[in-house]
Amino acid sequence: MVLLLGVDRAQPAGLTFWTTEIEPKRMAIQKDLAKRFTASTDIEVEIVPVEESKLPTRVVAAAAAVIVTVPIILLFLILERYMVKGLTAGGIKG
Repeated sequence: MVLLLGVDRAQPAGLTFWTTEIEPKRMAIQKDLAKRFTASTDIEVEIVPVEESKLPTRVVAAAAAVIVTVPIILLFLILERYMVKGLTAGGIKG
């Protein structure tokens, strides 16, 4: 099983749970656990069944997305003060 946390701005908070359990009985148990978790925490849980043979591809894609996103966020945090200075310097004073 793999747990992938996702942030959805439209909802207060959410989790995406990738599982290799595709058997209906086991999926029903996991969905029940997710419902109980949501009821006690108000955090929505999405369960995504993934065939075991396709899981490595999905994990690599998720890791690649994180690897690509982290430098962009760091760059923004480092250069944010310059962007704010530029926006405020170019603003029209009334």
